[in-house]
Amino acid sequence: MAALSYEILTDPVPLQTSGSDDAQTSVAGTVYIVVSNPTTDWVPWYQIEVVLPCGKEAGDLTDRPDMIKTGIEPYAVRFGDVPKDEGDAGTRTFTVSAALGGLFTPGDSMVLSLDGFPVSDKEGLVRLTVNEISGGDPGDGVRTHPLTLSLLKRAPKAPRNFRPEEALVDGGENVVLVWDGPDTLTYTIEGPDGLSVPVPQRSGPDWRWSPGPGDAPLRDATYTLVATSPDGRQPGYFLTTTVAVRRPEFEAVTATQGLFAPRIEGTTDKGVIVLTEDGVEVLAADGEPGLVSAGKAEVEGVTTRWVRGRDAAAGWIEFPAAGLNVFRGEGDRKWGTVAADKADLNGINTAWVQGRDAAAGWIEFPAAGVNVFRGEGDRQWGTVAADKADLNDLVTDRARVKDRLTLDGGLTVTDVLETQSGPSRLIVHGRLDAEGELSAAQNASIGGELSVNGELRASQSGRDRRRGRGERPDGPGQAADQPRAVQAHRGGRVALPRAGERQRRARGAQRARGMAGARQGRAGLDPGRPAGPRRVPLGLLTPGGGRTARRVGTIPGRPPHDCGTVFRSFWRGSPTRATEKE
Repeated sequence: MAALSYEILTDPVPLQTSGSDDAQTSVAGTVYIVVSNPTTDWVPWYQIEVVLPCGKEAGDLTDRPDMIKTGIEPYAVRFGDVPKDEGDAGTRTFTVSAALGGLFTPGDSMVLSLDGFPVSDKEGLVRLTVNEISGGDPGDGVRTHPLTLSLLKRAPKAPRNFRPEEALVDGGENVVLVWDGPDTLTYTIEGPDGLSVPVPQRSGPDWRWSPGPGDAPLRDATYTLVATSPDGRQPGYFLTTTVAVRRPEFEAVTATQGLFAPRIEGTTDKGVIVLTEDGVEVLAADGEPGLVSAGKAEVEGVTTRWVRGRDAAAGWIEFPAAGLNVFRGEGDRKWGTVAADKADLNGINTAWVQGRDAAAGWIEFPAAGVNVFRGEGDRQWGTVAADKADLNDLVTDRARVKDRLTLDGGLTVTDVLETQSGPSRLIVHGRLDAEGELSAAQNASIGGELSVNGELRASQSGRDRRRGRGERPDGPGQAADQPRAVQAHRGGRVALPRAGERQRRARGAQRARGMAGARQGRAGLDPGRPAGPRRVPLGLLTPGGGRTARRVGTIPGRPPHDCGTVFRSFWRGSPTRATEKE
């Protein structure tokens, strides 16, 4: 007979079979063994060994001895060694020992605990073997006293351990709820929508239930297990469990104090908004930078590598370090078009500029300046229209002035004509054709031949105008309407003499003839050189209707070969071949 007294307790009472092969979800059982000294004597002891039946049969305590957590609550040690516990899953034993011996005084007790193990799933009576090594009665020596402790395990009478197989699922993922309970009860599940769904009879060792197709939770959901007795003799049981959804979906969210989340993800379209320390990042489902669509966006600034229209064929803008690049939507980086009502720019760098349509003219900017072309054709020169043009130089093949050409400085046409500074003077290097009237207010110097296709008139001076008013002319016998004379010098210069000089010129001609005769008698003088220019009255060059102009005079002393006078005869306003007479 054992020297000490043993009592066994369980939690729960009785132990309930797990009803499941999964040790992680089975109901844990606890066994307490209370060892005490029921006598008035001191009881010496050395070791207490508990042998545990393990397996899945009705007489087995558990099939997972490795999960048993052992422990002791020793008595108040007054004499002897302090007890120590040791569990061995291999031998399935639990041993408490005092190597140098312990001593139970009257009334002392010690509690051995076996905790945290899953109870095997079959109902039955479990017997534990205890081997006590103690001193026994005085003079009896150390002996081993075997004994047996029994406990009962039963299937639960009420449902328990109601739980999801996966406590955290994705939105729309199937949910599996499991629980332990007797087959004598009727079970229903109330979902988060409040509807009750009956549970069919189980076909395996445990109870299982899942929502129907399309009823999987999109956000955290709480389910209630209701167990009732078919005959109504037992009270009903209610157990609840909650399934958390990793990415919940809501019809609407109202956050009065703020919404706190590291990221927000879509439901059907899996776009993601990540809340970073600097702001917000929008990502596509593959984790690449995503798209933001909005009617309006009011921001202080936008930092981006490029901007594009709404569809793939739209143009896009790139932002290099130098400024902006505008490209077309199609093709590979083809330059695009910028359309605007106004553009306020400090400068434009471009190869060419054209009007709004393809037929408009265009401007090219070569290194030398500006080229203006027509819209049609292949680089045909165009027209520049302006109110005023302020130019330092004008180089052109042809110029046409519709109204008036006013030059503040001079005009030079290479090898044709030019103006000179100083006294107003126009020099024509080639032929001067005047289709209209050609008027010379003062002198006209002609270096070559003068051809007149009509009449040649000399405008009157101030004195001739006084003659027209009936005033006295400069010389006697001069009528007020008499035409003035033209002085034709040898070099071809035509001078218009003033009125009243005719008689003075006649007297001068007489003096010239006298001087010519004197020069012929002087040594060293050229007898063939005239003493002065010939003077021919202008009025005598005016056509009088005859075929040949008459000769008006010869300067005395001039040789025939050097004093010829060129006359022109006019017939109905057309010049004839010039004749030369001595």
